[in-house]
Amino acid sequence: MSMLGDRLSVLSWISLIFLLHLSFTPLVVSQIQLNPDNFFIPVAIRSPYFNSWIGGNAPMSQWPFFWSGQVMAWLGLVRVDGQYFEWFGSWIPTSNTTNSTGAQLTPTRSTFFLQAGPMNFTATFLSPIEPEDPVKQSLPFSYLSFEAVSTDGAGHNVQVYTDISAEWMSSNLSNIVNWNTTQTAGSTFHTIVQQTPHQFSEANDIADDVIVYYAAPSSPGLTSHIGFTNDCREQFASQGFLSNSPTTPGSGVIDNPFVLFAHSLDLGTITQTVSPVVFALGIIRNPSIQYTTPDNQVQNRSPYFVSEGKSIDEIIDSTVNDFSSAAQRADALDKKILNAASAITSNPAYAGLVSIATRLSWGATDLTISLGTDGQWNTSDVKMFMKDVGNSRRVNAVETLYAAFPAFLYVNATYAGYLLAPLLESQDIPSYGQPYAGRDLGGTYPIALGNNEAHQQGVEHSGNMLIMTLAHARISGDGTLINRHYNMLKGWADYLVNNSLTPTNQVNADSERQANLTNLAIKGIVGIKAMAVISQALDKTNDSAHYDSIATTYANQWQTLALSSDLTHIVADYGDDGSWTLAYNLFADRLLQTKLVSDDIYQLATQYYKSLTVSSFANTSFGLPFDSTITTSLANSAWTMFTAAVTTDSIVRDSLITPIWAHASKNPSNPFPLQYRLDNDIVTGKSSPAQGAMLAPLALTIANTTIIIPPPSNQNAGSSSDGSSSHHNSIVGPVVGGVVGGLALILLLILGAFFWRRRSRYRFHKPGSFHNYETSMPTAFLSDTPTTSPTSGTIQPINVALPSKAREEMTQNSQTTLIRSQNSNSSAPSSSYSGTSSGADPNPANASPESPGPIQESLQTDVRGLRAEMENLRRAMLEIHAERLEAPPEYEG
Repeated sequence: MSMLGDRLSVLSWISLIFLLHLSFTPLVVSQIQLNPDNFFIPVAIRSPYFNSWIGGNAPMSQWPFFWSGQVMAWLGLVRVDGQYFEWFGSWIPTSNTTNSTGAQLTPTRSTFFLQAGPMNFTATFLSPIEPEDPVKQSLPFSYLSFEAVSTDGAGHNVQVYTDISAEWMSSNLSNIVNWNTTQTAGSTFHTIVQQTPHQFSEANDIADDVIVYYAAPSSPGLTSHIGFTNDCREQFASQGFLSNSPTTPGSGVIDNPFVLFAHSLDLGTITQTVSPVVFALGIIRNPSIQYTTPDNQVQNRSPYFVSEGKSIDEIIDSTVNDFSSAAQRADALDKKILNAASAITSNPAYAGLVSIATRLSWGATDLTISLGTDGQWNTSDVKMFMKDVGNSRRVNAVETLYAAFPAFLYVNATYAGYLLAPLLESQDIPSYGQPYAGRDLGGTYPIALGNNEAHQQGVEHSGNMLIMTLAHARISGDGTLINRHYNMLKGWADYLVNNSLTPTNQVNADSERQANLTNLAIKGIVGIKAMAVISQALDKTNDSAHYDSIATTYANQWQTLALSSDLTHIVADYGDDGSWTLAYNLFADRLLQTKLVSDDIYQLATQYYKSLTVSSFANTSFGLPFDSTITTSLANSAWTMFTAAVTTDSIVRDSLITPIWAHASKNPSNPFPLQYRLDNDIVTGKSSPAQGAMLAPLALTIANTTIIIPPPSNQNAGSSSDGSSSHHNSIVGPVVGGVVGGLALILLLILGAFFWRRRSRYRFHKPGSFHNYETSMPTAFLSDTPTTSPTSGTIQPINVALPSKAREEMTQNSQTTLIRSQNSNSSAPSSSYSGTSSGADPNPANASPESPGPIQESLQTDVRGLRAEMENLRRAMLEIHAERLEAPPEYEG
């Protein structure tokens, strides 16, 4: 009886542990009454060409597929007490599959709960989002982890197996691939590469220049093999292990027959796993982007992680062994996003939407750096590129980026700057030639040629760019981009002044062409106001007042023109009382806190949306079209969420959110489409990064910060543009050390000069002495040319490594201090500089009895000058400290 009690006690604890594990995340699919058989769930999404899903009937019994539909074979088997089961993929009969007992979603994970015989299993696909570490964020690896716990408290013999096929390499399955297996002290990994890769090319949306790695941490029970079905799957099913592959390279056609890259791990007899079994899948392209600079130089830009200078062996070892820490960082990000989502609404549909959307937006990007002329990686030149996944091959498509922007602003606004930088840079050149913002950086990702073509979306994209640029500056606090590209932004604002209030011959992001579109007009007006705020941040008060006045006037007129004559709703275009629109571009007014539109308008619009949700316009399952003039009843999840974010009633907000989730989670044929017709479900924008709009309500909760305009010399080689020192080739420490040492030397020289001058002036300040003695010692030491003194000959300049702005200010302030000290002793304000050191009359007889003598006057002047220089030195040190520790990141753009 005692033994039975002990066993039951152990079983109770194990069950408790498992239940706690099940409750790890706040969103459980069963809690939102989701039918998993009709739900496409993201598996691994880490880059534009690493984007896989599962779905359909019994999703864990299906092959994962690329967002566009091609199978990307990935299989999981497990043996329990000699009996094998399939827990992922579609290879063996249904009778041998595990039972699916639930699923969970978070922004970084898709987790599945399974049961096989007397064991419960948890399979988790982790796609890290690493906003605090650009090295890790740019490393396109995804984790698969596997955990087990006994259901009966007894120990069971368990082995785990997983493989991938070369289908991950190309859409052309007749292509030849080369492979090999590498064993290091930390890992064993398979490498697959096309025999004839095509750089910067894709076919059927799949890249033709990837290298695929499938890795597992080194372990005594690990066996790995490259082979065919009977060499891998059947051998594991019958024996529970693999015959390790030779390390010699091999090659073959992708599907003739399918070559498998497999790992197996023998866990022995266990009641539960002590730690997760981990595998890592990586799909790397290097270089990842071909970018044409404004001076027509072609850069083959590489992922940021190359800056560490590690070999692929070192990269994979560190990746697989970083799983525990990566999981903890993912936990923190998941909790941040999901807790914030639950604070917005208790509607579980919203948690589901942000969980999928965060992965889609961040997973559609490549974070890159360039190679400097010195042969070193330039981590101060960081640019991020986004593919218009699900729609086109366009690079940084502005309307897609605008929709996705909340996901970057909320998670880490620094990356929003990385995305804007290449767009701004490529257009801020005379040869661009258009008075408005461009549509994208080109139409053939990953080739970013730039795009200076004329188009009819001038208001749309100029408004988008001004809104995004200010949003980035206000949330990140970094004014680099608004400072660097001010004149271009001002030109776009001027275009909006001429075209926004009554837009004609304009096309919006949804290809609507009618004149006087209210949504388009308010976007342009908010863009003008954004320019006013940008100007104010740069102390350009005249410009700020100019744009502020125009934006306020236009907004007041818009609030009259945009309303129906009965004042019940916002019309789609001025004067069309029978039309209505979801005024999704009011989101920009709320995001930037411009307050151009009165609260009354928001309340009026909200009440009208409430009436629409129960009208004939609403699809009972999938919601409202974004515009009544769209005869195809076209819905757009991004615009619907922007609208929901600015409603003034939580019930109305949730009535807009729920249908988005309904379509995302009950669509049997498409992974989370962006646009869809409510009448027949024809869709576009599968797996689109524009779904980052789902974080729009969260973006409205972010506090703005003071915009800081960094000195131009903040761009230090070896300093990453996120404001942190790079791991290699950093010169920040030596520069700061040199500056501190140089300043100390200057201080000593100034003090020495002061006392030397005291003595010299006592000796020489008398009639006939050297009254034109040079008093601007600090300027001499900071100048670029030597200064000559009548008494000491040539003084060689000391080139202190100060930031240029600090250096200029010290020089200017030193000169100003000298002139002020000279003029302060003049008998009249109109007196000009006399050439004397103090500004006093050279004839002592003209001085009043109460006036200080020349020696005392000179000493007073020196004290004032020394105090001024000490203050200048203090300010310079503070500025250097701010640059070293607190300055926002820099961008090349």
